[in-house]
Amino acid sequence: MMDNTPRMPGSQVFDKDAANIDASDIDAAVAEAIELIDRLVEVLTEENKILGRGFPASLIGSTARKSELGGAFEQWVAAVRTRHIDLTAADERLREAMVARSRVLNTAVGENVERLQAALDASHRRLDAVMRAIREDMTQNAPYDAKGQVRIAPAASPSLRAPLNV
Repeated sequence: MMDNTPRMPGSQVFDKDAANIDASDIDAAVAEAIELIDRLVEVLTEENKILGRGFPASLIGSTARKSELGGAFEQWVAAVRTRHIDLTAADERLREAMVARSRVLNTAVGENVERLQAALDASHRRLDAVMRAIREDMTQNAPYDAKGQVRIAPAASPSLRAPLNV
């Protein structure tokens, strides 16, 4: 079973003061980054399914895991940007796989953002509906009308039917 903790080979990869990663470790670092992307896409896909069923975003328990994986991926990208990891030295197949997985990740993130926004909008609509109902109830049960006059309880309309003898 695979360890779910985001990591990269060699602790020096994310140490800002460390030297560049050894060429022999670059392929391993890229392979682990691909695994990290796959795990992140898996979490995003599951979250997107849940959001697609109309569940509020607040009920989804994947936020912490998504943040953990996203943070690890951001660190990896930072290591590439600061040239602690030289992607040009990686195996060409791994580089191509990395680019392909990055596209899949980009698509999953885009869908996740859309679904989270839709869930947020739905939550706002539900909250607005509840507040509107509360305001209407308060207005209908208020002792005064809009002109400040005391409301008189409406009298029941007389019935033309004879009373029932039970």
